[in-house]
Amino acid sequence: MLITTSKHIESPPGIPGVRLRPELANSQTAQAWLDQLEGPRPTPVKVGNHVAFDGDARLYYAVREHLARLKGGREESVRRTRDLGLGGPLALKLWEALRIQYPERWAICPRCSGTGKEPDASYCPKCHGPGYIVTLSRE
Repeated sequence: MLITTSKHIESPPGIPGVRLRPELANSQTAQAWLDQLEGPRPTPVKVGNHVAFDGDARLYYAVREHLARLKGGREESVRRTRDLGLGGPLALKLWEALRIQYPERWAICPRCSGTGKEPDASYCPKCHGPGYIVTLSRE
């Protein structure tokens, strides 16, 4: 396991919002928004962008009930649309969303080793900068 859970937050569920600009990532406003999300506060190991990981992980826990309801009621519809080639990007994104694993199973990016950057200091094209990969379960 590459990522561990450190403590539980007993906050009310948050409302998913937009990504924060990098200059706001460590601000009190950003922390207040993150603190409203319920669920464990995972602690990444060797991840370059801890704020992104923390936000994604806590957002996952805030919306997982909704994903479970969608999975229970409509997974077969999404699967058939995808398998029959009748859908486009939405079918693919929904299929991926239904298969997101718990944050504790997310992986350090193998390309950048968790730094989020290429040797020339540009963003890693595999993880797009945070240094971790949100893993999906097998079909």
